[in-house]
Amino acid sequence: MIINARPVCVENWESVCTAWGDPHYITFDGRRFDFQGTCTYTMVQTCGKDSTLPTFTVQARNENRGSRHVSYIAMVTTQVFEYTIAMVRSEYGLVRVNNVRGPLPITLRGGTLQIHQRGQNAVLETSYGLQVLYDWKSYLIVRIPRLFHENVCGMCGNNNLNPNDDFMIPSGRQADNAGQLGSSWKTGASDASCSDDCNGACQVCPAERTMKYEALEFCGLLAESTTGPFRLCNTQVDPQPFVKGCAYDLCMNNGYRNILCQTFTTYTIACQNRGIQVYEWRTLTGCTPECPPNSVFKACGSACPETCMTTTTLASCNKPCVETCQCIEGFVLSNGICIPRSRCGCIYEGRLYDPNGKFWLENCQMQCFCNPLSRQVECKKSRCRKAEECGVKNGILNCYPVNYVTCSASGDPHYTTFDGLKYDFMSTCTYLFSGLCQLYTRLEDFKVYVQNEKRNRKPVSYTKLVGITTYGTEVVVSKEYPGKVRLNGLLINLPYTVNNGKIQMYRRGGKAVIETDFGLKLTFDWWSSLTLTIPTTYIKAVCGLCGNFDRDKSNDLIIREDSVASSPTVYGNSWKLKDIAGCTEEPVDDCPKMRPMVAEQQQSLNNCGILLDPFGPFRDCRSKVDPAGYFQDCIYDFCFYEGRQDIFCQVIAAYAADCRSAGAAVYPWRNEQFCRMNCPKNSHYELCAPGCGASCSDLFTPFGCDSSCTEDCVCDDGFLLSDSQCVSISQCGCLYNGLYYKAGSVFYPTGSCNLQCSCTNSGLVNCTTSSCGPNEACKVVDGVRRCHPIGSATCSASGDPHYFTFDKLAYDFQGNCSYILAKTCFTRPNLEPFSVTVENENWGNKKVAVTKLVSVEVYGAIITLTQRKPWTIKVG
Repeated sequence: MIINARPVCVENWESVCTAWGDPHYITFDGRRFDFQGTCTYTMVQTCGKDSTLPTFTVQARNENRGSRHVSYIAMVTTQVFEYTIAMVRSEYGLVRVNNVRGPLPITLRGGTLQIHQRGQNAVLETSYGLQVLYDWKSYLIVRIPRLFHENVCGMCGNNNLNPNDDFMIPSGRQADNAGQLGSSWKTGASDASCSDDCNGACQVCPAERTMKYEALEFCGLLAESTTGPFRLCNTQVDPQPFVKGCAYDLCMNNGYRNILCQTFTTYTIACQNRGIQVYEWRTLTGCTPECPPNSVFKACGSACPETCMTTTTLASCNKPCVETCQCIEGFVLSNGICIPRSRCGCIYEGRLYDPNGKFWLENCQMQCFCNPLSRQVECKKSRCRKAEECGVKNGILNCYPVNYVTCSASGDPHYTTFDGLKYDFMSTCTYLFSGLCQLYTRLEDFKVYVQNEKRNRKPVSYTKLVGITTYGTEVVVSKEYPGKVRLNGLLINLPYTVNNGKIQMYRRGGKAVIETDFGLKLTFDWWSSLTLTIPTTYIKAVCGLCGNFDRDKSNDLIIREDSVASSPTVYGNSWKLKDIAGCTEEPVDDCPKMRPMVAEQQQSLNNCGILLDPFGPFRDCRSKVDPAGYFQDCIYDFCFYEGRQDIFCQVIAAYAADCRSAGAAVYPWRNEQFCRMNCPKNSHYELCAPGCGASCSDLFTPFGCDSSCTEDCVCDDGFLLSDSQCVSISQCGCLYNGLYYKAGSVFYPTGSCNLQCSCTNSGLVNCTTSSCGPNEACKVVDGVRRCHPIGSATCSASGDPHYFTFDKLAYDFQGNCSYILAKTCFTRPNLEPFSVTVENENWGNKKVAVTKLVSVEVYGAIITLTQRKPWTIKVG
């Protein structure tokens, strides 16, 4: 073993500390305990008397995931030599070295420090025997050699072969419980909002449920030592802590099967790390493995995956086999996915960069480019522009904007430009909201467009949908699909990320948020309110309804031909991108009753007047955000919609959001009688809800989380957000190739529809081979990818009645009974059965008959339309 650049002989013996689940700990000396803190804690660090030993520290940051009462490991940070190595949840195939993110493998200090991928895990190894493994989910293993006997401390204990003194805190005394132990090892890197407890009393699983989940049908299979799949491992790795942890986790998560699969995977890693064979267990448990495209699952695959940076073959690997998704022939592992070796990028100073990738070095004094043809890195001296500063965010060294400006549209709709001009515009076509109009080489191109519509037969209009195109990707957020977005035409659930984080989409405060890596942020509430925030680096480079952003609002109504528009209507129509059916461009007159309403509400401080109340809920905001413009918009909507709260309250909500953004406190302003927020089942309203609401997708990957609060509907304790509903965790859906699907969903993940997948009620995905039938094509229609019909045929009955068949035969039939107009008569795979029945009645002289009602039976429902009952249907 190499220590301080010298070979040293040490006893071949090692200690292992593990943490997994929510989370369960086993110290180096074998003491088991549970701890649910959500801060950052020192797992192990050198702290003995032997000053000749190399120093290191391993810390773990925990987070709530799915429930506020249990936590999981979200990040593992190792400080070793002169490096800080961070392994972050869901950043598969990547680690952060001194805060900068990069793909594995990484070799440092001439090979004395190596970080690589082994199976589905990141592994850090040093020349003196330290090993840190993290599965990018929640499982952590720390291995240390014999020479650190009695020379470490932390939550993993002191490594002295005595488990009874493993609760030692930094002062040297023993903690009374796990909570005291964890609190004592909390680091300064902890978030201010974290806690060292269970957010209340820690929950205990009832004895009968513990017995149920410890049985052979569930977690007990781990310890079946006679014929079980882990029988060879049970004598080497004690299964009982894993059985008990598995049962507790299942109990806390209402039997959610995915939790069981995670624990079984954890025990498999522990066994295979020791070179112990594990027999097939996934079929027995229903834990179907999911592998990314161009890879296959191997229960005992190579621990040395081929990557863009390696030349060795799988056959030359001398490490124990592991469960893994192994790239197929001709593909290599890169950034956690399998790509053709021909698509590998450039290797520069021991790190891999994507083809066409741009990156900064030397504190943003050097900008480099990976030439995809030569696979060589080309660098040139450069520096950040004005209004930018060099820094690292989310593991990426870059020039980041310092300041931002925001344009908004709310209500029916009231626009506020980047420069602060307020105006109203009511036309209902599709318009350029904002986009890059002056080309600059270092500004990313983008275009944001909006489509308006009239509602409730009123003269005013509202924003119906918002779309953005950037990086060759189109994202559309529409009132038609609340809780979802369209990504290049495909309807998806949130959250989702594109191009390794270049575009992130998530839900926050009841709004869709589209965020790019160049600082743009677009929000839309799926109803009428949107905001667009861009960096100030775009000054004088944009155009559209949001103006030209030159810090002069007096010239914001300049149209394309550089002439000043005579009115907001003329200005808005000049940015029309396309017509849609029925869209209009007419101006709208002011509401005739508005002037007396202004005076009345200014005096009474009721309704819209709440915005002006110096002692009201917005009293701390008035000096930071002027309420005058919001009051005018609110009165405008109040007048046109005759005091409808669901309309004018949106303006008040927009002001409240802007107050929070400005750092002002907002006090309760909604109640049961005024601007009540209607929350879905199993949820409740909170004025200051957490930035990270509990959702089913949190079980898989974190998105859009920050410490600031926002007004929102929050799922009740024990429920998680799935799509737009709050459900029990046992009803959560599945994650497949980065997309979240509700339980029961059937989907086609490939562009050829050669796979049909279903999300089971246990949170697992089952896929089978599929193909489109005759007269079908795989395509996306109305946001859904599946085998859609090519063309259609129509049958009709009209008049007294005259029939026209699918094959265009015309005939008359005057019967006055019930008849089958059409139904499926032959079963065929993927062909949904249906039946359409008509009932006729005599008409006039009773010599003719007309259709009285039509019933459609499909998907287990019967829908009936009846004569002379327009706009109504009967279901059942």
